[in-house]
Amino acid sequence: MRLKRLSLKNINSLEDFEIDFERFDSLFLISGPTGSGKTTIIDAILAALFDRTARLKYSKYLLNENSSSAEIVLEFEHLGNDYKIEWSVKRRKDIQAPKRNLYKNGVLIADKKDIQDELKKILKLDFEHFTKAIVLAQGEFDAFLKASSKDKAKVLEKVLDVKKYELISKKVFEKYKEKLVEFENLKEKIDLVKVDKVELAQKENELNTLKKEIEDKKKRLKEREALLFVKREKDKFLESKKIVEKEIAKLTLFLDNLLKEKVEPVYQKELEEFERVFFD
Repeated sequence: MRLKRLSLKNINSLEDFEIDFERFDSLFLISGPTGSGKTTIIDAILAALFDRTARLKYSKYLLNENSSSAEIVLEFEHLGNDYKIEWSVKRRKDIQAPKRNLYKNGVLIADKKDIQDELKKILKLDFEHFTKAIVLAQGEFDAFLKASSKDKAKVLEKVLDVKKYELISKKVFEKYKEKLVEFENLKEKIDLVKVDKVELAQKENELNTLKKEIEDKKKRLKEREALLFVKREKDKFLESKKIVEKEIAKLTLFLDNLLKEKVEPVYQKELEEFERVFFD
């Protein structure tokens, strides 16, 4: 909130008064002797914003005793928007309740009872917090400094609107815990992977050993197959030899019998040929 202009008419001792706050660059000081109207300026700002002051429960009593009407016009800028509050009272038999109108960028947006709710939405502060942190009445500044840390924190939370930062901080912390859990899970998985790598290396060694054993067994199997082939061929040869030997034995017996029986000359030639073939 940044004050732009304050106009007063018949407010306490100030009959016709105006302050153009935009003339000041940033920091400014309102000074003057006692009774010159310094507090009246603060009261006028509070009356426009909250319809009450630190000294008066009802802002209508700001009306000058010798006047029948009074006016306050407060202009301020907030979050890029221009606001204007018109406060006015009239005296009949008694002082009537103030009338207030609230304008936003030149358009009337609230009056009567609605104006306070609308201002609270805009300023995010009620009267108590505003008077403790923004506009301090006489003697209130010292009271604020002496207030407990808890009370000061409540006021500053309202003024600085730190609630949203608390929510952000809470969400960040929750996100941090969530990511921490994810990190721990990943760490466990990494540890498992490390263990798996050790086991994998062991399995690879075992596999290489098995492969070597298989190759050795294949080699021995080929050698045995070769030996078996030789043995089979030898057995075949020996079987054939036995058969031949039996045939030879039969023929030998047959020849012996022929010789004993004095084979006829007609067979002599064949016998000689047979002996030549088998015994020469």
